[in-house]
Amino acid sequence: MPSESAGAENTTDPLETGDTVENPPSGSGVETDSDGAPKSIVLAAGGIGLVALIAAGVLVGVHGPGALIGKASQDNNAFIDSAGTLAVQDRAEAALAGIFSYSYQTLDEDFDTARAFLTESMREDYESTIETTRQAAEQREASVQMAVRRSGVVSLTRDAAEVLALAVVSTETGGIPDQQFSGPILVDLALVDGEWLVDAIRER
Repeated sequence: MPSESAGAENTTDPLETGDTVENPPSGSGVETDSDGAPKSIVLAAGGIGLVALIAAGVLVGVHGPGALIGKASQDNNAFIDSAGTLAVQDRAEAALAGIFSYSYQTLDEDFDTARAFLTESMREDYESTIETTRQAAEQREASVQMAVRRSGVVSLTRDAAEVLALAVVSTETGGIPDQQFSGPILVDLALVDGEWLVDAIRER
């Protein structure tokens, strides 16, 4: 799903979405606000069998509104190096889709795709959850697609970057469209051997 963003977009918009979010599946264990909206887009997706590491919080740490404080620095080239900014932004969007999307029919391929976007430490955590994920996905005949609606580069240095993205997760179980969730996600990337890899994922 193409992103509506280009370059280092102002990151205010992704946080003021006003999107309607459907209730999570019954019995999913997803926390909701008083209006029934999931507090966590990733945990909500985990309720229907998304990669188990997500629901368990292995890859994702949930942070409060102060998550971005202190990230700005004199080394921040996000609004200076336009080509580098766009490259990091595109990479983050592709990584989110690759890591969080899967189909029970193509799990091995999907796992390989996800691995390619992760740093070594993240990959180790990911590997520890694969069999649990496989069992849940095959049992439910689950498919999940994550797409980035818009994104903006928060910080960019020589070997590290941070991207804020508004992500949308669509789910299917047994071939039937199920739930859809949306929310902001903060992605930390590290430059490893000339390639930007995801080093952390946090919900905003």
